Amino acid sequence: MLAAPDLYEKQPAAAAKLSQSRGQTVKKLEELETEWLEAAETYEQAKAEIEA
Repeated sequence: MLAAPDLYEKQPAAAAKLSQSRGQTVKKLEELETEWLEAAETYEQAKAEIEA
């Protein structure tokens, strides 16, 4: 939808809303990826301690 160039001309409010929503989604994805990496690291450390 953001790739539709006439969206910005014909429906600027909708385009702005989509852009804002995309930005929020990207931010949330980055936060969740960081959380996942931290959890995976904690898991690997715990696993290494058990196996040691």
